Order: sequence, then C-alpha cells, then structure tokens
Amino acid sequence: MDLLFKRYASPFLLFDELIVNGQSFEFIQDMLKEIQEESIYKLWLYKGFDKDYSEFKEMVRPKEHKGINIDIEGAIQSSLNVMNELKPQ
Repeated sequence: MDLLFKRYASPFLLFDELIVNGQSFEFIQDMLKEIQEESIYKLWLYKGFDKDYSEFKEMVRPKEHKGINIDIEGAIQSSLNVMNELKPQ
C-alpha cells in the first residue's frame, strides 16, 4: 500500500472505482511494470556507469522461464482433491 500512497492521495477511492469497473487486475499489472521500470532506472543511475540505459535494462531485466510447462488443470484438480479430503471438525 505504501507504493499507492506514494502515488495517489487516496488509493482506497481509486481501488473502489477500479473494482466497480473491473479494471483492478490491469491496473495492478501496469503499476508493477512501472515500479519495476523505476527500480531498474534507479539501479542504472547508481551502478550502470559503463553501459547505456537500454543495454543495462536488458542485462538486469528478469528473464522469462522457457521450457516450463505448467499443467493448470492438473494443479487445480490436485488442489480440489486436497480440499475434498479435509474434514471439518
């Protein structure tokens, strides 16, 4: 929440509107991208003396994990099986 208070006077009103309009997920994604970009830029200002910004950004940007196949349906089914085995007391 600190990041929201830093940028917006009242993040609660903002989130209320985003939730009503169904845009909260997109807003959070965009905000996280912006925060990551700012962090990379600040790091470049302090540590990236020998490279220009685009080279430095490409070097420190988290790489996508390739070759990882996630079975979403299997994970959901496994979670449901665990939930079904729980017995309330």
